Amino acid sequence: MLDLDETLVHSTFVPSKNPDHVVNISDEHGSCKIFVKYRPGAKKFLEFITQFYEVVIFTASMSSYASLVIDELDEAGYEFYKFY
Repeated sequence: MLDLDETLVHSTFVPSKNPDHVVNISDEHGSCKIFVKYRPGAKKFLEFITQFYEVVIFTASMSSYASLVIDELDEAGYEFYKFY
């Protein structure tokens, strides 16, 4: 089981230089952009451990944000288990 925020990625509402991913979120309160940087080696780490384990990624963040980020981390289509 892996925590998404601050373990696999760092996200901020403040525009950052060269983000790996920009997530646009809209809800009843409005819309915003979240700038996401992947931790060094995070994608390779996930590719490696999926050979041996079922991967569960959890977060306290909104599912609308987290789902997009997790799907982007899962380029190879391993379909990680997700808990929001």
